[in-house]
Amino acid sequence: MTLTHEESFIRKYIFSTDHKMIGKQYFIAGLFMAFVGGFLAYVFRMQLAYPGQSIPLYGKLTPIGYNSMVTMHGTVMIFWVAMPLLLSAAGNILIPLMLGTDDMVFPKLNMLSFWVFFISMVILLASFFVPGGAFGGGWTAYPPLSADGYPKTPPPLYSGGTLWVIAVALEFVSMLMGGINFIVTTVNKRAKGMGFMDMPIMIWMLNLASIIFMLSVGPLIAGAIMLLLDRTIGTGFYDPARGGDPVLFQHFFWFYSHPAVYIMIIPAMGVVSELITTFSRKVIFGYTAIAYSSLGIAAVSFFVWGHHMFVSGQSETAGILFSFITMLVGVPTAIKMFNWVATLYKGSVSFDSPMLYALGFLFLFAIGGVTGIMLAVLPIDVHFHDTYFVVAHFHYVMVGGTLMALMGGFYYWFPKMFGKILPSIHFGCDGHATSLFRLHSGL
Repeated sequence: MTLTHEESFIRKYIFSTDHKMIGKQYFIAGLFMAFVGGFLAYVFRMQLAYPGQSIPLYGKLTPIGYNSMVTMHGTVMIFWVAMPLLLSAAGNILIPLMLGTDDMVFPKLNMLSFWVFFISMVILLASFFVPGGAFGGGWTAYPPLSADGYPKTPPPLYSGGTLWVIAVALEFVSMLMGGINFIVTTVNKRAKGMGFMDMPIMIWMLNLASIIFMLSVGPLIAGAIMLLLDRTIGTGFYDPARGGDPVLFQHFFWFYSHPAVYIMIIPAMGVVSELITTFSRKVIFGYTAIAYSSLGIAAVSFFVWGHHMFVSGQSETAGILFSFITMLVGVPTAIKMFNWVATLYKGSVSFDSPMLYALGFLFLFAIGGVTGIMLAVLPIDVHFHDTYFVVAHFHYVMVGGTLMALMGGFYYWFPKMFGKILPSIHFGCDGHATSLFRLHSGL
């Protein structure tokens, strides 16, 4: 007879090694940061709407404060909302369940990954309350703005910019831990008889996103360390007066940060694939094409970072090359769009809430993709660079794409997370759609 004992509250809910609880921890932390990032957007948009007036729930916003709000909004929403929710939370909850295994290969490393993420979150939020306020050099952190106009006296270790760099570095460490777990679990703990081409599309997408992250983050970590040294001990890696080059940081940043877009959007594509399959009552059209087109996106994403730097002074040859390769990304992306539409074709479609979000993703992501092709054209981008056209394109992809998929996935897998089913809007043509949703949910 095996004796079991009930876990303490601390062990069960705080320092848990259970993949489902860790997924919930990531989800709750990411949701909290989404409210923080949303509040920052509210503050600077109110400032734009009513310049110089007192903003409800905040007060007066200074020019320096405005820069900090814009910078931290972008930082929070990308690194502490989209990535943990769509990769860390979804991966922890779904990968063992979809692979038919009990947990991750490294449960303790999984627990550590969340707490490193939590520490990074605390450090980032603490940067709002240090002398000088939060970092305001833009979420891209380009020198010389991010280096406080060196060669001035290096700022103190507790300045907002320094805390920003440390927080981002720790968040990357957390994501590396999680990515290792996802990949090793997928390779070694699949159910007996499940080959790679038998896995759900969502597993493909989560692992590809993890691989992209692990292969691309190294240069940015190196660049962030050099930036931290420039800020704290006065080195000159990005100072032209001392032989440095500020454009070097742009290469480091975008070599990671363009693939980072796919780290967020590829899991979103996996969510949409699952939703369309279920609510069309059809097997996904072109499983192999979706899997391999995702590999194509992942591969090409490493060779397009220079399209963010068309106005940086790089050579025309490099600009033309980056422009051409960027347009190639549209090919595997279009394959997915056609696969999704073909899955819908002649399917028994039911328009429950998760499906409505999936359809919203298709429409809004298509706009983001088309505007992305426009920005890939070198002569056009030179004029659109740093305009609201770029801001709109990015938000069509990130909000119209990532957020739509996130909300659809939240509705869809909420019963797996919490054992309850959310109220669902239903516009189906027959009486079986809701029961189908409940059947999938196990309730």
